[in-house]
Amino acid sequence: MNWIVSLMFKLFLIFFAYSFFIMSEIAFAEVRVIDLTEKNPNIGDNDSQVINEEVIIEEENSNIEIFTEVSKENENTLEDISNISTTEVKKFSEVWKNSNKKDLIFLFNKIEQVSSKSIRESLVNFLVYGSVPPDGIPQQEFDKYRITTLKKLGDIESAITVIESIETYEDNKEIYDLIKIEKNLTDYNLVSVCDIFNNESKFISDSYILKIKIFCSYLNNNIEEADFYNSLLLEDSKDDYFQTLYNKLTGVNNNLESIKNYNYDKESIQLYSAMMRSADLPFSIDFVDLNSPQLLKAIAISPSTDIDIRIAAAEKAYKFNSLNSESVAAIYQSVDFSSDELKNPMITIEENYKNNHQMAMALLFQSSRIQILPISRLQALSNFWNYSSSLDHSQLAYDLSMDLLDTIEPTSELIEFSIGTSMAHLYSNNIKDAKEWLKLADSNIKKENIKINNEYLKLLFLINLKEQNYEIDESLFKNLLESLEITESDINNIELYLTTLEEIGFNIPRYLWELTSVKINDDRNIPSIYAIKLINESSEKKNIGELFLNIAVSLDGYKWSKIHPYHITLIFNSLRRIDRDEIIQDLTMEILEDIG
Repeated sequence: MNWIVSLMFKLFLIFFAYSFFIMSEIAFAEVRVIDLTEKNPNIGDNDSQVINEEVIIEEENSNIEIFTEVSKENENTLEDISNISTTEVKKFSEVWKNSNKKDLIFLFNKIEQVSSKSIRESLVNFLVYGSVPPDGIPQQEFDKYRITTLKKLGDIESAITVIESIETYEDNKEIYDLIKIEKNLTDYNLVSVCDIFNNESKFISDSYILKIKIFCSYLNNNIEEADFYNSLLLEDSKDDYFQTLYNKLTGVNNNLESIKNYNYDKESIQLYSAMMRSADLPFSIDFVDLNSPQLLKAIAISPSTDIDIRIAAAEKAYKFNSLNSESVAAIYQSVDFSSDELKNPMITIEENYKNNHQMAMALLFQSSRIQILPISRLQALSNFWNYSSSLDHSQLAYDLSMDLLDTIEPTSELIEFSIGTSMAHLYSNNIKDAKEWLKLADSNIKKENIKINNEYLKLLFLINLKEQNYEIDESLFKNLLESLEITESDINNIELYLTTLEEIGFNIPRYLWELTSVKINDDRNIPSIYAIKLINESSEKKNIGELFLNIAVSLDGYKWSKIHPYHITLIFNSLRRIDRDEIIQDLTMEILEDIG
């Protein structure tokens, strides 16, 4: 995989060294346009009270890694990059070259959100770096599909990366400028929003453009102009929420209810967020429920919003990869708790935060940070991990714990926390430390003649999977299954579990399959025959980008626990044909984690 890592850096050099775009006027025939060329001097870089907001939370690193994580100590130097062959660069840029035009356009139009992190990350990489179009699709059209697909996937940063690297910018200038505007609205970079309008740009006069123009006119203190554009908007727009926000900004009406009580435009969500921040208005939980990755980040750092809503947004943003764990930690840390609450977190949660999971998470996080002794620190972390697990926040909790865990060595007095600590290291791919803590658990089991429990078996099993050791003794399966209370409702998960293991090389004994014999029919969705054919064809032809797009479309946003076992077999077989064993390994862990 070293060539891939080096390739990534070379591609970055190529994109940034040779990328350019020319901002020029596009004439639109037979459409009404708004002339936005006159720059108002009232909007400037120093207009910080209205336009700019200092964000103290560190921005997420925007560098996109190809397939694998790259540690700092293994990052390639410029000298290394110079040794990468042109052939290797070309190979990656041509991942779409042999795709079928009709099939590819069909898939681009069908793609929405992707629940699998591994499939999504790989697909994003192919869209960013796969720049050569297939036969029949002009470069400017292919670039547009790449960029708009990245936007649909919620990765605006990557969309901007591609926008700034292409030579076909002018062919779809309005589309790309609007994407930039959306990004700047979310980031509350209002100077840049209004500058795009003022930089010799013309846009087709639709309701969304009018709304942004109204907002920019307001920011310029040109209320008369803003009212004029709003009168045009009112002729055919039924965006009640925008009107309420505008009236709030201009002082006409100060009442503002939940967004659910209004007619609103989903495409204007980022604009709403900027208007609300400009008026110092708090976000409601309704905005969190919209599940917009960039909006979630904006809510998380909004000082006027209730802290529990900010935390809810931050936790969701972390799952969408729009906010890193350090930023979530900063928000957790911003909550004020008394010393008594921090000393007795579980009692405090029971008495005060039983129905407020966000505050409970912040409390448990802070409680773990104040502990001095290793044993008390691990007790606090154990409380944090167990609570987060019930909320499906395990990965976040483990990420937030690693700096503390790195200071604790496995010793005999910490035996009772050995399995939990080993699992925490395993979640962070620290297999070496996970095995050291497992040894501590082993010694305790042998010394005290303790019965092997479910958590121990799962841990042992997962470590073997991480190390790609599929020769686990059959008795482990028996012990693991015997430790579980299997009900009829578990059968679907057992089928997924066994199918996944069988696909990666385990020989599943017949008696295990017999556990699923309580049913004959299955009501889970599977891809259509056409979708199956597309997946098989793209893998057989080694059309890598097209294959990942096919897989993403076939998953249709469903979590692995809702997927039919045959679908998993189909995906794994297709990935084996293109020698993507590392992705199969990642998907295996995703599936097993999702089904518990």
